[in-house]
Amino acid sequence: MFKKDSGAHFTYNLGVGLVRLSLMFFLWALVIVGEWYFLSSPKFIRVSYVSAKVSEVTETRTGKYVATLKVISEDGQTFEQVQFVTRSFAEMYEDENLAYEKFAMYRLVGRGNEKGKDYGTYISNLGKSLAEWQYYRAVPGSRPPVQTWGIWVSLVVSLVLFAIGRRQITLSMKYPRSDVPVEVSGVPTAAYNKQAYEKWAGSAVREDMRKAAEEKLLTGENVREDD
Repeated sequence: MFKKDSGAHFTYNLGVGLVRLSLMFFLWALVIVGEWYFLSSPKFIRVSYVSAKVSEVTETRTGKYVATLKVISEDGQTFEQVQFVTRSFAEMYEDENLAYEKFAMYRLVGRGNEKGKDYGTYISNLGKSLAEWQYYRAVPGSRPPVQTWGIWVSLVVSLVLFAIGRRQITLSMKYPRSDVPVEVSGVPTAAYNKQAYEKWAGSAVREDMRKAAEEKLLTGENVREDD
């Protein structure tokens, strides 16, 4: 099924190509699963919304930014949180005179082989999906979020290609091979061999002529009447 056959009908090799391509998409889905299990970033779980503003921003020697945020929780408690932020976040909120704004607070939990590991909390001005990318760009040594939708898309495409490929391979069995003589391929000889067709046609004509002659003898049409 994965090996092409030069003697088969072209639909066979087309089917093999599609089956090979389906295998590639299946392997790609496995790669994404492996990346999710071993290299994925923490899972973001929104726990609440808070009011916060940046009180201080410092740049590290590695070019990363650390911000100190003054936070007011939903129940009115105040606290400070120090976390890495992106450069755009730092430039937007480093003015101490800015008023408190609404932010989302996320709890970060490991997944895959680090399932359940506590990564603390992260405060962001973005929704969950974008906050994961913000965290990846801001925090040194963090891992990029894995787009798990790619697993399902790859599997669906793999299944569709495999089904079409199998259908083409099955269809090719209805056609004769190019590397096998027609006479032994099981295909009616007269349909594919010109000499055999002419021989068959000649025999049919001679048989018709013989029958016509016999009919004339029986009916006496060929007997000459004397005056």
